[in-house]
Amino acid sequence: MCGQDVRNASAEMIRWQSVSAPAFKRLRMQSVADGLFVLPSPQGIIDVRDSFSSITQSSTVVVLELASKKRQRKYKDEAPDVRAKKLDAERKKYTVFLANVIKTAKLPVVQIVESLDDPFSGWVHLFAARRANTLKNRYKSWRPFQNWLELHRGRIFPLNCKDIIDYMQFRVDEGCGKTVPESFSIALNLIEVLGRVPEDQQLSKESLWLGHVKSWSAELAADSPPRRPAEMYTVAMIVALELTVEDEFETIFARALAWVVLVMVWGALRCDDIQSVLPHRSHFSRFGLRLLLGKTKTTGPDKPQKEVIAHVHRTISLSGVDWLEIGHDIWKSDAFSYRRDYLVMEPRKDWEGVRRKFVPPSELSSLIRKLLSSLRVPTFRNSRWELAPTQLLLPDGLEMHFSGHSPRNFLTSVAALLGFSKDMRAYLGRWSIGMTSSEEYVRRMLGRCWQRPQSHVRKKMLAENGKDTAEESSSTASSSSTCQGPED
Repeated sequence: MCGQDVRNASAEMIRWQSVSAPAFKRLRMQSVADGLFVLPSPQGIIDVRDSFSSITQSSTVVVLELASKKRQRKYKDEAPDVRAKKLDAERKKYTVFLANVIKTAKLPVVQIVESLDDPFSGWVHLFAARRANTLKNRYKSWRPFQNWLELHRGRIFPLNCKDIIDYMQFRVDEGCGKTVPESFSIALNLIEVLGRVPEDQQLSKESLWLGHVKSWSAELAADSPPRRPAEMYTVAMIVALELTVEDEFETIFARALAWVVLVMVWGALRCDDIQSVLPHRSHFSRFGLRLLLGKTKTTGPDKPQKEVIAHVHRTISLSGVDWLEIGHDIWKSDAFSYRRDYLVMEPRKDWEGVRRKFVPPSELSSLIRKLLSSLRVPTFRNSRWELAPTQLLLPDGLEMHFSGHSPRNFLTSVAALLGFSKDMRAYLGRWSIGMTSSEEYVRRMLGRCWQRPQSHVRKKMLAENGKDTAEESSSTASSSSTCQGPED
């Protein structure tokens, strides 16, 4: 066949393909529809049992439905200690990643660990009691350097200060964050210390390198925008949350979550703290709510402080609604009261029910923002507080102005304006346990809110209540304050 005949045949086939394509497409769609919705023919089926088995094994619709129900059963069958298991799995994951860094670098500790009867456990225990987030941050700081070093120098571990200084100068020139130099230096020090690199050979302790890190950090801090702390909730938001807990026309999960946010406000808790609450060891009485926090950032079996308690006073309320007992009854209902090592679970799509699945703190923060976006304006009518039927309190995405740390700011800020000392405020958010400063969580207030109580009144309050009940007295005082809200 000559070239002209080949071209003619090709042109004819192309024309035929363009004409026949719609018909073939209709046939394919019909075949798919038949496979999905047409039951198998009854040929060869003996009885009803065989017919049912044949349908369940061959019908695509039935198979998809069974897979969906299996997924739902998996949510319900999560272990009571799922949070602890997930944190342990996350820790082992980044332990393996960092162990591979040490192995590929052939540091001195490799030979020691590999000589053990159980090398895997040896690598896990090499990182001691460091938290999963700590190991994750160290690996995320190291990984870009390893990629850069392999690409530019053809190796995976630095030989001298030139390697690490050139890399960090490259990152600074690109415009990295102000914490990148310090984070990388900490990751390098961790790998060298655990890898048993001799102290006189550790690059992370070289004076030349440490001087560069301080200089870069100062330069980047000068060029970066100022740190923006989490904003404080307003009094109107807290009143709206209390009324939401009472509103029986609201979805059940919205009421339950509103109660959680209020507990975070009056207990000075973060999202990570509230998910550390052990429901089966918490107690509600006429004195208030007593929450026991298990493993957190500063507490746990491997920390000096094993457990910590958070309290919410029984009569605390800005609207007059007994939200504490109403919300506690919701969380004690059958749908919410099952054995677990966390507090908030995943809601259904319509928020009319829950799934027995752990919600990470980052997702809990998103759920709280969704709740804030639906809050309605509280109004005072007929000697009581009510929610406006249609008017939103935070319209146009204003809920994004607040973060998961915002509830932690309210109580300590109100206590500061009432004149409580720094040492007493350290008990409110358990800052005295973590040896951190409560001043970081104090937000400025407007106008007359800066007026402090009379000195003799303050002395009388302190004498009657003492340091151990500082939280209750500051909470009660804040409920009767006439503060206008945070300064924008």
